[in-house]
Amino acid sequence: SDEGVQQKISDAQAAMANMMAAGEKEEKYKALIARADKALVAKQYESAKSSYHEALTVKANEPYPQQKINEIDGIIAGLAASKDAAAKKALQEKFDKIVAQGDDNAIKQSYNEAINKYEEALDLIPGVAAVEEKIADAKRKQQDLMANKALDEQYNEWIAKGDKYFTSKK
Repeated sequence: SDEGVQQKISDAQAAMANMMAAGEKEEKYKALIARADKALVAKQYESAKSSYHEALTVKANEPYPQQKINEIDGIIAGLAASKDAAAKKALQEKFDKIVAQGDDNAIKQSYNEAINKYEEALDLIPGVAAVEEKIADAKRKQQDLMANKALDEQYNEWIAKGDKYFTSKK
């Protein structure tokens, strides 16, 4: 019957269209994977990840694009961690340098300058007990220095009075 023949022709055309669509789908998938792999090798991680995601929309059950997306996420996390480590190292170096300047001032008995440097260091990295102790120590030494200075002035004043008294008695 003509109807049966027509149905077979229609089925064959549909099968042919599906095969062509599947072929086009495969080509598109391969092109996306190639583009993603190339971007990954060039360390263009966001671009590669985007292409792998697009490949997943073409062929959702393929494990390769998801594996690569996971790999890229790991690489990006690693880069962020090493960037954080570098920033922490730079901050620690700056902190150490400022503390050393404070120490130099303390040695020279420039206690105000020393205290300022220690406080500047604590602004960068708060709560460092050793530096808080240096501030307390510098404040104690500054008070001692001022007390000694006052005693020296008092002593010198008495000596001067004594000298004046003895010279007036001659």
